[in-house]
Amino acid sequence: MYELVHRYAPASPVGRLGLAFAAALVGLFVMTFGLVLSGQNAAVALLYLSITVTAFVVAGQLTRGLARQARAAPPIEGYDDPRTDTETETAIDALRRRYAVGELNHDEFQRRLDRLLETEELESTTADRERVFE
Repeated sequence: MYELVHRYAPASPVGRLGLAFAAALVGLFVMTFGLVLSGQNAAVALLYLSITVTAFVVAGQLTRGLARQARAAPPIEGYDDPRTDTETETAIDALRRRYAVGELNHDEFQRRLDRLLETEELESTTADRERVFE
């Protein structure tokens, strides 16, 4: 189904997004219309249900294709992904970044920095003691 949808879908991401949105709207409209008329005939209700499911599957496959296309796209030059910076960032680096952005004032920055340095000193002395006892 994925290949079939993408064979006829526009190549541009904006076109695919528009088509996915239109398919979802058609699915919602047909579902609502089918609920109103389904009390009269079971065959009509089944027809509306199949159209609704098809529209939602098409919208889902187009959205899935957009996500794959975005993941496969090469990185943009000059753009630093903030997620990669925070994943490898140390606690002190994060504190410096928050201070630079203005999330922390000077006193709060100093207080937290002192607490981090004390914690690191405690961890290093504890590790040294464990090595001596081994």
